[in-house]
Order: sequence, then structure tokens, then C-alpha cells
Amino acid sequence: MLLLEFGPATVQAPRAESLAPQKCRPSIAQSKIRLAPGLRTTRISKGKGSCPSWIAVIGGTGRDVWGANYNNGLWRSTDDLRTWRLVWLGPNGSHVERALRLASGRVLIEVVTATNTHRILRSTTSDARRFIATFVLPSGSFLHFATSWGQYSPLGSNLRTIYVGEYGDHPNPVHLWASTNDGRSFKSVLALPGSATSSPDRVRHVHGVFLDPYTRWLWVAIGDNPPQPRIGYSRDGGKTFTWITDGNYPCSRAVGLMFARNALYWGSDLPDRPGALCRWDRATGAITQTITGLREPFFDARQSRGWFVQFSEISTKENDGYIGDEHVHALVGHGNRWQDVTMPWTRNVVHKQSKIAPLGLTSPDRSGCFWLSLLYLTRSDNAWNIKVCLGSG
Repeated sequence: MLLLEFGPATVQAPRAESLAPQKCRPSIAQSKIRLAPGLRTTRISKGKGSCPSWIAVIGGTGRDVWGANYNNGLWRSTDDLRTWRLVWLGPNGSHVERALRLASGRVLIEVVTATNTHRILRSTTSDARRFIATFVLPSGSFLHFATSWGQYSPLGSNLRTIYVGEYGDHPNPVHLWASTNDGRSFKSVLALPGSATSSPDRVRHVHGVFLDPYTRWLWVAIGDNPPQPRIGYSRDGGKTFTWITDGNYPCSRAVGLMFARNALYWGSDLPDRPGALCRWDRATGAITQTITGLREPFFDARQSRGWFVQFSEISTKENDGYIGDEHVHALVGHGNRWQDVTMPWTRNVVHKQSKIAPLGLTSPDRSGCFWLSLLYLTRSDNAWNIKVCLGSG
């Protein structure tokens, strides 16, 4: 096991410009659309309104929603996106990719610098107006989605450990980073050989890090092509993993995982060949395909009140050999009943070379509702922020 440590003293924090309070009102409306049984929209923001630019949701929980305009600003909404408030401004040429509120009240953000370096910054106060850099990811590495990091208390680790899965084209080794001091520093708890090596255990990158709410095992989903993809769990806080599937298409390649009492579910991440909704039985360890013939790669997932949803990406033929259509799809489940649903969200032909996937998914609130952002949709060059709810209510 390779151990590397980075503390605040080894990283220079970006210098934030002076910030005057700035509050704006995006264009927002009620949107009561039933997408599928157990899945509906309630609110939608399609325009910038009085804001200086469009702002995309990049993470959060309930009424603690974080946004970015990809022009060095970090925004926060505490009133269900009725207003945005600019809370922090990074240096010119930078932008904020993700935000994570910690149990301590501090906030972590992933910031991309003008030189394309990805850094994790930690706020010095709960209002997130000042940050210090606590970790610089290796060159070419970054986080994949909102599920690339999280704060968990898994079996075999400290309470409230922060995990970060390393994503990128060719990291070597591929790390699972962890912080046990509230994001003040990070170390590698797991290092796997990269895809450029000849190791039979080589992997490309980490897609997601998850906590099993029933066993408190830490899970990871790793990509991409055989023999790389695998899904597994750790009972020692991420130091070692047991792989439930390894190197087999379609079920070894996944981004998001969904946890039921008797099983795990996930849609496969396959853009160039038919995929499946896969199921791992907790009692027997058997993996079966609940839905077959899926033609899209499925990414981020959310679950609440016994309902599950996982969204797909609209990819490109040129980059990924994409065989799907121009719609985002969703796998929606409740109990043993699942369906593949075509969403009304389609790609703007002006941006036919751009990939589209729901981004920045917030954690579901008590009503099973969460926000997501979508870029490059039909009839829009801006980001749409959509509030989606799970459940029969």
C-alpha cells in the first residue's frame, strides 16, 4: 500500500478577489411533470433571470444548494433556488466543479485552476467565504461526478472519513484518497496499478465511492474496459476490497450504485454496446440482469423512501461509439419493479459534439426531492436546474 500525505503547508491556496455581497434571482417556475411512476419534477430554472450569468447546481442538500457559473464564482441558495448568493470568488481563469458540505459545517470544493490543475479547498468558516487549499490532485486527475466523494463512517475506518476517488485518463497508480481530519489533509488508503501498466489488476480510474446503509461497507465502482472494470466492497475502511464482479461486461462497468435491503442495483456504463440493469443478491452473491438491451451509459443515481433512479448520459459516436438516442434516460425502481424511461430532456443540435448528463445531484431531502443540472439542452444554451422527486406522493 502506497501512503502519500499532503497537508495545508505543502499547497498554496488560490488568492480570492475581494467580494462584495451579490444576490440575484434566477428565472424559476413550478414544473409538475410526471416523468414515470415514482418520479416527477416540481420546479425548474431555465434562465439566468437577474443573475449576471447562468448558474448550475454542483451539489448540496435540501436548502443548502451550491452552484457555479464556471467563471470562478461559488454560489449558494438556501431558499430552493428562489435566489442565489455569491459567497466566494476564485482567481481569474478558475472555476468550481463540485461542493460538499461536511458534518462539521465546513465546505469542500473542487476548483480547476487556469493551468487545469484540480485542487480541493476547505472553507475556514461555515459561510464558505474563505478557503484554504488542502490537496492538489495528481496532474491530469480530477473527480468524476457528485458521487466521486463523500463523508462516511464505514466499517473499519474513523467516523466521518472523507473519501475521494481519483478519475482521469491515465492516472498511475489510481488512488482512493481519504481524510480523517475533516478535510485538512488527505492520504492514499488504496493504490491500484493504472491502465498504462501490464498488471492483470490494472484499472483506469474510480467512478464512484459509496456507503452501504445496511452493512456500513465502503463500496467503489471502477472503470473502464476489460480487464479494468470492477465493483467491490471494503470492510476495513478502503484498505482492501472484495470484488463482486471483475472484468466482465456489462455488469462490471458502473458509475452509480443503488442499495436495497436484499440487493444492489446499477445500470451499466456502456456507450458503445448494449448494457443492462444489474442486480447483486446479498444472500447468494449472484449477479443477474433485471433489464437488458439498454443503449445508453448510466451514471449518477439517487434513492429515497424505497425508490431508486439512475440517469444516463447522451454521449457521442465520435468519442465513445455511442449507440443511444438523443434523450437522457432513467432507470426507475421500487421493490422488484424497474423500468427504463425516456426523459423529455434532449440535446441541442448546436452542441451535438457535447455530452449531456445530469450533474451536481444534491442529496434527497425528507420528501425524496433533489436538484440536478443539465447543460446543452434543446432550446437552450444555458444550464437548466431541475428539481426531481422520488416516491408516489
